[in-house]
Amino acid sequence: MRRNIRASLILATGIFISIVGCNNSRYGLHHDERLPSIQRVGIIAPSVKVFSLHTGGVQEERPDMEPEVRQRALAVIREEVRRCKREPVLLDAPAATTQPTENTNTRQLALLAAVSESIVIHHYLYGKERTVDYSTGDAAKALGWDTVDALLCVDVQGVVPTAGRKFLQGTAIVMGVLTGVHIAIPTKQATVALMLVERRSGEVLWFNTAMKEIKVSDEHDFRDLCKNACKYMFKPSK
Repeated sequence: MRRNIRASLILATGIFISIVGCNNSRYGLHHDERLPSIQRVGIIAPSVKVFSLHTGGVQEERPDMEPEVRQRALAVIREEVRRCKREPVLLDAPAATTQPTENTNTRQLALLAAVSESIVIHHYLYGKERTVDYSTGDAAKALGWDTVDALLCVDVQGVVPTAGRKFLQGTAIVMGVLTGVHIAIPTKQATVALMLVERRSGEVLWFNTAMKEIKVSDEHDFRDLCKNACKYMFKPSK
């Protein structure tokens, strides 16, 4: 349920936020001083949720679209980490099982997701502070990926329209021209959120999110969105 919050809030109000091309990053208290020590970056398998938006505004999960979106996001972000002269290390998120160790891993990943969601809510939807003070505690250490200096958490959410939703939008546009009353009918949206966590301390060093009115299935547009989300990664805060 948590992973739908960002998309649901924006779609419910009919507002799309486009922040591509600007530095919308949030920086941890020790971002600049810790940055030089971050050389090997573990990229956790992206969390991806895609929804179809129906005529009446009801969202339906589209798990069939998620594997391809995940792979494309991972490929772009891996390239961008290399561009920043860091070594990307691909990490598979542990699956939930009945074993105590795996259950612990699942809880740690849930904690990382909760911190990410909190930053989005308090520093993007309802706040503008550029300096953040968040810690994931020992979650990064407990996951056991001790060969990397930092973890990069990736969250992707997408909304794609059904044929009925697109028809509704077209009708609203025509009625707006005829009556002068214009009603915004959102149909599509893509959001990419990135969180860089220092493994040793668990401190969130950097966070960025980018949203645009595109379909995650549009390869070129989605690639550009991912690249722009990474644009200021590993750059000084000032």
